[in-house]
Amino acid sequence: MSQAQVGLVTVGVFAWAMLEPAPGRYDLDWLDRLLGLLARHGIAADLATAAPPPWFSHTHRSRCRSARTATAPSVGCGPNRPPRRPRRCCC
Repeated sequence: MSQAQVGLVTVGVFAWAMLEPAPGRYDLDWLDRLLGLLARHGIAADLATAAPPPWFSHTHRSRCRSARTATAPSVGCGPNRPPRRPRRCCC
């Protein structure tokens, strides 16, 4: 990365499920290691997360479109959604 003169990387896109694998249970060790490695090499990090983990649509049904349309919620949203399954969650 240094040879390619990379100075900024986006980290954590779609990583909510890795950061919080279950409601209230956090695993930040991998992120700490990654951010430390980037910092040691002078590379800045742009933190991002976009898609909630599969458990979110089950625990927060009121946040999902399915709660308003009376359809069954999907297993997950975004990249956590099974292929070829209609998107039913607003998250």
